Amino acid sequence: MYVQWPNRERRAEISEVLRMEGFEGAWALSTGRLSHYSRGQVSTARHSSIARKGQYLLADSAYELTNTVIPSYKSPASNSSINTEFNYCVAKARVRNEHTIGILKARWSSLQEMRLHLYLRGHMQELVAWLYSCIILHNMLAQLGDQWQELDSEDQNRGGVDSIPEGQAGASEVAFRERVKNACVTYNHNIGVLPL
Repeated sequence: MYVQWPNRERRAEISEVLRMEGFEGAWALSTGRLSHYSRGQVSTARHSSIARKGQYLLADSAYELTNTVIPSYKSPASNSSINTEFNYCVAKARVRNEHTIGILKARWSSLQEMRLHLYLRGHMQELVAWLYSCIILHNMLAQLGDQWQELDSEDQNRGGVDSIPEGQAGASEVAFRERVKNACVTYNHNIGVLPL
């Protein structure tokens, strides 16, 4: 199968890489292949069914803070020095994901600026089918040993997800992100990655 969720062993390997970057319990990053994609809105994607207690995904600020998704801080919260340092660490850990998306968009130029009217439910289904087809072809070629040259990061990041408003996260989610942030920033100060 060309698109599947990583098994327990693979998730453990990924968690170890992220632990070495200061994110104890994180378990999602990309290594050039797309293992999963979500068809829902970013704010409604549910990860609680696949994450164990204390595990979480790192996300950009477009995602809502939950007990399983830890996003970067948005402004004005991102203006404090500790939050800026945390955002730096999240971006550093997530760069693999962004590169993979950039490679996918560079390989399949139809994904760069999809111009599609979404008037009917069928239109969105067509868009999702097209995206999924590109992901499958990308993974098939990667598995067959196809070498695709990466583009400059400026070319890879031509657009972005529009930021959604900060949701009303509960106290437990906020406290969880604070614990993750403090542990990550302390770890990265200790190994010399921080201060910026």
